[in-house]
Amino acid sequence: MVLQDGGNDALQLEALLAARAYLYTLFHKLFGGEPTADALDVLFGEATADAVEEFAQGCETLAGFDSFLRKLAQQNREELLDSAKDEYTRVFIGPMTLPASPYESPYRSNEATLFQENTLVVRDAYRAEGYLPKAYQHVPDDHVALLCHFCALRAASALDAFREGNTEQAAGCLRSQNTFAREHMANWLGEYARQLRYNKTAVLYPQLVEALAAFVTADCTFADEAAFWLEDDDATAGSSGEFEAFDKALDALVGLPLPYLSDNELDLA
Repeated sequence: MVLQDGGNDALQLEALLAARAYLYTLFHKLFGGEPTADALDVLFGEATADAVEEFAQGCETLAGFDSFLRKLAQQNREELLDSAKDEYTRVFIGPMTLPASPYESPYRSNEATLFQENTLVVRDAYRAEGYLPKAYQHVPDDHVALLCHFCALRAASALDAFREGNTEQAAGCLRSQNTFAREHMANWLGEYARQLRYNKTAVLYPQLVEALAAFVTADCTFADEAAFWLEDDDATAGSSGEFEAFDKALDALVGLPLPYLSDNELDLA
């Protein structure tokens, strides 16, 4: 995407800022909590399709993810939910050995242990923005769901700053989150997705991780470009009022309760 001066570009930027806040929140919910009927309704809903579409242009993986969701939505919902719950347990909880680690550190150190040095680096990044995990010191800080939640919170801050007309703050949010995403997400999610493909089933979660990996890559490029555009003296910002329905869907998603989610959420420090 190429942003230029003008109202249409500001509207396009607002749409993308809203979409990225939605998608990071969606991935946080799906990786952080056991799926429910309400969660599947959100996953297959119009707001999710709209958000994915914003980033699917030029990204084959996200375009394929959109098609995957459309096909998956046609399955028997009760049977799909049972299968998704089983897969969630195998992928994130156990008790059997997980098919792939959902934590960043093992991919950086090639050591399977948790609470490594990198875990503390991630914790410091959270703390610098005023957050800590709700299950502080009980759950490793570099769980994929916590990483997504941090990006969701920072994405919401960037969106709010843009709508308030504060281009400098919006650009700063984008740049700081982009640094975090490049250092703690883009460098291992692709391998995580490849390892999950060896799971005995691929109902939903291997595809979700593949989509997240592709989205983070696309979002890093977008965040760089958007921050550069916002730092231009002629950049315009402010709420267009065009996204009321989407904002309601995002608010509902933020408030969506899921089993086990409290173990994988950030809170104000």
